[in-house]
Amino acid sequence: MSQISKLLYIALSQVGVRENGRNNVPYNTWYYGREVCDTAGTGAYAWCVVFLSWCAHRAGLSAAIPKENNVGDLMKHYQQLGRYYQRDSRTPEAGDLIFFRTSAGRHIGLVLATDGSRVATVEGNTSNAVRLRYYSLSDETILGWGVPDYESCSDAADESSGKEELVLMELKKGERSEAVRALQIRLLYEGYELGGYGDKKDGADGEYGAKTRAAVLDYQKKNGLTPDGIAGVQTLSHLYGLH
Repeated sequence: MSQISKLLYIALSQVGVRENGRNNVPYNTWYYGREVCDTAGTGAYAWCVVFLSWCAHRAGLSAAIPKENNVGDLMKHYQQLGRYYQRDSRTPEAGDLIFFRTSAGRHIGLVLATDGSRVATVEGNTSNAVRLRYYSLSDETILGWGVPDYESCSDAADESSGKEELVLMELKKGERSEAVRALQIRLLYEGYELGGYGDKKDGADGEYGAKTRAAVLDYQKKNGLTPDGIAGVQTLSHLYGLH
């Protein structure tokens, strides 16, 4: 498994993790060395950067994505290294960091995939959870891209991570979850049409229906996988480049 695949695998395994109290998440507990909670609602302990730092730590990639809790400081880090690019000056790749401007300041996510016109991301501290998002590459809220130097890192990963269960479980017809939506977004980037369901009317609604099953079945047939229409460990690993 490549270094970037390790990172994506770990980030995807956390999709759906929610706060237990304002900004009270395992990633902040790891960062601060204690459980924290923004009881006053001031925005303290925002954790979009901390989430990425935690993922990098678990993947053995802290030299590429340092332990940090401030978006602006991480942006400066990549600017100083000459590894920061304005939105229109780079087509992002899986493993890049995506920086946003928001009404509250700045935000960050991890690039999962791109098709040249859209970008799919995994983001912490998004509606109080780790969530999948996707955007047009011309979206004006995107400031730019940080490009971590993964090649400078050793292959050693935090042994405590073991085998993260990307929720590499079996996903099949009738299920509804964020893991299903992650699968659907990946299928969209493979060029499959999933219907007009969901907020963006593109089929990524988190429900494993007939069109999702048909897309999985076709993908399996084209890639020499067991054609059963079930997205199990083998199929999900192949889709996410983890094989």
